[in-house]
Amino acid sequence: MPSISAFILGLVQGLTEFLPVSSSGHLVIASKLLEYQSPGLILETVVHIATTLAVIIYFRKRFASVIVGVFNDIDSRKLVLMLGLSFCTTAVIGIGLDQSGVIDLVFDSPVFVGAMLLVTAGALFSVLRLQPAAESDQPLQISWKVAVLVGLAQGVAIFPGISRSGFTIVAGLWGGMGRRSAAEFSFLLSVPTILAASLFELWREPDLAIGDGQAMIVAGVVAFITGMAAIHWLMRWLQRGRLWWFAGYCALIGSASVAYWGFF
Repeated sequence: MPSISAFILGLVQGLTEFLPVSSSGHLVIASKLLEYQSPGLILETVVHIATTLAVIIYFRKRFASVIVGVFNDIDSRKLVLMLGLSFCTTAVIGIGLDQSGVIDLVFDSPVFVGAMLLVTAGALFSVLRLQPAAESDQPLQISWKVAVLVGLAQGVAIFPGISRSGFTIVAGLWGGMGRRSAAEFSFLLSVPTILAASLFELWREPDLAIGDGQAMIVAGVVAFITGMAAIHWLMRWLQRGRLWWFAGYCALIGSASVAYWGFF
C-alpha cells in the first residue's frame, strides 16, 4: 500500500534527518536488509522540504531575528556571511566528490556505511568530556575559522553513515561554541543545504513523473511532525550533555553492519 510505504519513509526520514545517526546510512542498511526500493526522487524531495519546514518553524524566532537584523544589525549580517561561508565550503566538497564518482561507489556498500557509522560514533564520543562555552543572551556568534570547520564537517557528511547534524554540531563544539549555539548554527545551515541538495538532484534528473499525490501528502506530514519531535529531543538531550547516547547507538549499528556484511 503506497500510503504505508510513504508513512514509513516520512517517519524514518523525519527522525534520522536531525538525530545524529545518519539518515542516508540507515537507508542503505534498510535497503539491504529489507530489499527496500527508492520511492522516487519527487517523493524524497517532498520529505526533505517537509523536514526543512520543521527547522524553519522550530527556530522561527531565530530566523525572524536574522532576517530583520540583516537590514540594521551588524551581528545578523555577520551570521548570514558565516552561514554563506559554511555553505560554500560544503558545496565545493560536495561537488568535488560528486564529480569524482566516489559517492556512487560507496553508496551501496553496507560495510562502508558501518565503518562510517563508527566514525560518527567516535566524533560524538569525542565531546563527552569537552566543556562547551557558556551560553549567553547575545546574538549567535561564530568566527570564520569555525564556519569553515563546520562547512568541512558538513561536506564530509555526504558519505552515507556520516551524520550531518552530528558532525556539524561536534565541529561547532570543538570550535569553542556552546551546545545550543552549535546546534542552532547546524540547523540554520541545514535549510539552504537540504534545499540545494534536493534542487541539485532534481536538476540532474529533470524528466520525473509527479507521482502519487496521497503518498506525498502522507510522507510530508509525517516527516514534518517527526522532524519537529526529533529537533526538540536533540536540543534537550544536547543541553543535558547526552550526545553520547547516539554515539553508543551508532557504534552498535555500525559494528553489526561491518560484522554481518564483512565477515558472513
